[in-house]
Amino acid sequence: MKIKDIVKVALFSVISFILFMIGSILGGLFGVYGMYMSHVISAFLSIPVYMIMCRQIKKRGIVFLYFAIFGIVYTVMGFWPMLPVCLIAGLIGELILLPKDSFEKPLQITLAGVIAYVVYALHGLFFLLVFGVQGLVAQFPSMFEIESAQKLAEFFLNPTTLCIVIVVLIAASALGAWIGNFLFNKFFSKSEKSQKRSCPND
Repeated sequence: MKIKDIVKVALFSVISFILFMIGSILGGLFGVYGMYMSHVISAFLSIPVYMIMCRQIKKRGIVFLYFAIFGIVYTVMGFWPMLPVCLIAGLIGELILLPKDSFEKPLQITLAGVIAYVVYALHGLFFLLVFGVQGLVAQFPSMFEIESAQKLAEFFLNPTTLCIVIVVLIAASALGAWIGNFLFNKFFSKSEKSQKRSCPND
């Protein structure tokens, strides 16, 4: 991976992170369904950026770096437990794209993105399993009171709710990936081919 590739991944990651945050804000407009919708909208909005990045750069390590930058941004914001979650999500995505020519297969890129995004979006569940309700309040007093932590537990530790969230997340992520692939084919693939013709030895 070249320096210019790292810079591109960083730009894609920052744009995607901003879209993810916008999705979280929009999800809050759904009231009692906000916890459902924030994850779904965020994944739907940001995964097209991931898809375009993978189709354009096509280098091993970019998915891990993409999610690692997410984790670094969260750490700077003071939410350090997101770093290991993001690293795990990125590693899973990389492992799925490990076979030869994976970046030439949109379906495989989609699969890697969908699974990585589901892992990333379920960070609330992982925090509950690691810290517990009381631990969340103690670890993040500025973010959680006991009532909000208990609501989070009721949301994620309900098997029916969790299954619904995962299914809808997969569907929204897959649709977002399809849109990203469409946008790449529509606006980026032609310019990529022309660049290859003009720089055959690059």
